[in-house]
Amino acid sequence: MFGLSTREKLISLMKIEYANVIPNYENDILQFLHTCKNYNNEENEQMLTRIRKNYLDSAGNAIISKLRSMSPQISVKLDFMLINPSSCGYDIADNEIDNGFSGGMMFAMCYKVISGKIAKPKDCLLVNHFIDNLLNIALEKIDT
Repeated sequence: MFGLSTREKLISLMKIEYANVIPNYENDILQFLHTCKNYNNEENEQMLTRIRKNYLDSAGNAIISKLRSMSPQISVKLDFMLINPSSCGYDIADNEIDNGFSGGMMFAMCYKVISGKIAKPKDCLLVNHFIDNLLNIALEKIDT
């Protein structure tokens, strides 16, 4: 009667998986800082973008793997969603695909797969803000 909703379960799963890969993100940033000689060039910007993409992809892959294990139908729907991400009900910019799906976009796609409904923008933003907070905390930890 008072169990968690699909939305709550998915947000919880996402928070766990994005938090689980933060140590990898921290290690990648530390490695970058140790090898970086000039902090203000385009090559470094690209490397930092790649580190963020690797973080988003790692967490996203873990989330997708967990959802795939729920049922073969969900697995098939996920395959379709990953090929056609705009079918989640939101427009997706090409750079979002190239730079890794944001947490909010991942939530929208997974929520549509599981529930068949379009995710509310506020839920997508909640996941984005959670991830931004995790990344900021990681960077502050490295900075001290």
